[in-house]
Amino acid sequence: MRPPQGTFRGRNFMTPEWLSYYHLSDGRWAELSKGRGIEGETIYGVTVRKSGGGHTEGSKLLYSRRAAELYITVDLHGVLVVR
Repeated sequence: MRPPQGTFRGRNFMTPEWLSYYHLSDGRWAELSKGRGIEGETIYGVTVRKSGGGHTEGSKLLYSRRAAELYITVDLHGVLVVR
C-alpha cells in the first residue's frame, strides 16, 4: 500500500530526505522526512495530507526521529506502510 499518486509532490525545503509513509486512521496520509536545521541540527518533518494532495492540519517539525514516529503513531493514529 502506498499513498495515492499526487498526494505528496516535490520535496520539502527543510526536510528533503524521505524516510517513510504512514496511513492514518481517518484516511489521511503522513510522510516522515528529515533534514538539517538552521544551526545544522537534524530535524524531522511530518507532513499530513489528504489522498490526492490537499494539505491538512497535523504537520509538524520535531527534533528526534523517535519523537516524530511517536507523534505519527500515537497522536495521529498512523500505521507504517512504506519505509
